[in-house]
Amino acid sequence: MGLEWQAVVLAVQIMLLAAGWLLFQRARGELSARAAEAPVLAELKDVHQQVRLLLVEVERSTERQAARLENGCADAVAVLTEIENKIRIAEQLLARSAQGNGAALANIERGQEDGRDDDTRDDQIYALADAGHSTAAIAHTLRLSEGEVEMLLGLRGRR
Repeated sequence: MGLEWQAVVLAVQIMLLAAGWLLFQRARGELSARAAEAPVLAELKDVHQQVRLLLVEVERSTERQAARLENGCADAVAVLTEIENKIRIAEQLLARSAQGNGAALANIERGQEDGRDDDTRDDQIYALADAGHSTAAIAHTLRLSEGEVEMLLGLRGRR
């Protein structure tokens, strides 16, 4: 019985050694796989960081372009509004001219050609302003700067 007991113990030891060896091989395979993944994971993290930075750059660039487009649209709206105002003024002048009220404009133009004094020019500015013309329209009609027309209209009440 002693021999049989020793054979059983030896068999158990062999099985434990085989199980340990199998566990060792499995652990070694997992470690090898993780070691192989480590550089790939590092590269993946680096690529992820670069993509994130590129997305931030694209977002900033998009915001800058959107701001430029908005400014361009606002400028275009201002230009269109100014054109519409000038068309409206021209239509009003044509309508008045067609009704026989073009004499005031003709007098203004004659006054410029005759070289009359500043009082006549001021009266012309006041007459056009009273007729509802904008500062820009008056300046264009009389070939003056808008600032000069605005200044004279501002001084009107002080005289």
